Amino acid sequence: MMKNIILITLLAGFGFNLNAQPLAPDFTVTDSDGVEHQLYQDYLNQGKTVVIDLFFTYCPPCIALAPTLEDFYESWGGGTGDVEFIGLSIMNDDFNSDCAQFKIDHDVSYPMVGIDGGAIPAVQPYYSGDWGPFEGVPTFVVIHPDGTVDFDPSNGVYDGPGVTGLLEEAIRETGARKPYHLTGTVTMPGGNAIGSFDLNIEGELYSPGQMLPGGLFELDILLRPDSTYEISAVKSGSYNEGLTTFDMIKIRKHVLGIDNFQEPWKYLAADANSSGGISTADLIQLTKLVLAVSDNLPNNDPWGFIKTDYLFASPANPYEEAYQGDARTYMF
Repeated sequence: MMKNIILITLLAGFGFNLNAQPLAPDFTVTDSDGVEHQLYQDYLNQGKTVVIDLFFTYCPPCIALAPTLEDFYESWGGGTGDVEFIGLSIMNDDFNSDCAQFKIDHDVSYPMVGIDGGAIPAVQPYYSGDWGPFEGVPTFVVIHPDGTVDFDPSNGVYDGPGVTGLLEEAIRETGARKPYHLTGTVTMPGGNAIGSFDLNIEGELYSPGQMLPGGLFELDILLRPDSTYEISAVKSGSYNEGLTTFDMIKIRKHVLGIDNFQEPWKYLAADANSSGGISTADLIQLTKLVLAVSDNLPNNDPWGFIKTDYLFASPANPYEEAYQGDARTYMF
């Protein structure tokens, strides 16, 4: 066929007063699984946000909050993305073995640290009042990648949705990206899949995983939840892929007014020189491709993409909308 035009559909799988205060003090702790955690080296210096959960294993509000907090932790990537949670016990009789049992009993997956893992020295600075009064547990400390501390953003709220709502706002303030699962379909106009391609998200190229039947794709990606992203599809390849003499006949009939195109994508596919129209100049360039005299279109890309649900204002004149408008781009 002519220059390839692809149809694409995307779906989404989807007050703090930080005055001049000291930065978060560094700490090194060993959690109940024997894993060492250094606040700055392992997290902040890597651009990550750290949420400290000050708790103890027999604290009733901590126990009640555990399931909601675990779901919230997973919604931010479960430690694989831009955010990590670390539970630090404030009690001298809470050992790593107690923390391990707490994790088992309440299905908690984020790291937890007892007295023998170094929790008390790590907790001690937050009793000082430098970031606000410590009034008991659970208390949360959200630490930005630059070391800035947002102390107790939940402000004494202990109900699950209230706590996670306030923590969500505090984490977003750090600039952390949240995991999103994008799904969509990319097909030829007839419904056939196109094989591999990339998604261009704000200038960065991402390759979806394995393509599924029907052109379905999936992509897991980190995005800032308060931002708007421009998403489009791109594909490299041969300019003459699928191009035949039969396409030349169709274009010639259109140019002569014998059999005009009806679908916008055909107008765009035949506009070989991106001039905003179809003429003998396009026929000449495409014929050179068919005859292997040329292997490219100087003013065009080998593949073009149109949103499946896009309605052109003028289907017989789709050029400006496709080349300069939003016919090819999703805002997410």
